Amino acid sequence: MGSSGINAEYMGSSGINAEYMGDSWTKGKFFFLNPNITNLLMEFSHEVELLGMRYADVKEKMESMDADVFLTIPCMAILNSLKLKDERIYIFCDKPLDRLFEELKEKTKTISDKGYSIIERGLLEKESDERGMKEANLTKEQLDELINEIKRAAMVLQRSKPADWNLFIETAMDVF
Repeated sequence: MGSSGINAEYMGSSGINAEYMGDSWTKGKFFFLNPNITNLLMEFSHEVELLGMRYADVKEKMESMDADVFLTIPCMAILNSLKLKDERIYIFCDKPLDRLFEELKEKTKTISDKGYSIIERGLLEKESDERGMKEANLTKEQLDELINEIKRAAMVLQRSKPADWNLFIETAMDVF
């Protein structure tokens, strides 16, 4: 039996890839034994899919697993968390990072849906429309500051518990 508890000899003779099955068991154990992570994964996978629908170039990058995706997706996770006031994504962070996320929550508590759309476009390095920024009560300086802070928070998110985060992202990206 392998380290995953799967009889590798049986797996080989049945035509099933033991390595794939071991990986599936690892993912299943990590995600489906914890309902909070299961729900977060399903919702986040849906958000990733919607992001690909809104931006064809982002979808293309996700399908090809372009390196930019691994910078973009954590930013979108932070942004979505702020927009929905849903803190579950922070299970991938250690406690000392709470202050960073509290500061971001404070700065975004009055942002409208239009404002979040503008921030999303900024994170994806898309052109921001001046009229939309004005409607959302966002100045260029505020937008730039929020984008930089979200990028910083995304780096912290990725680096805090990298193995768990990578498994989460890999599984969420399976929609492509």
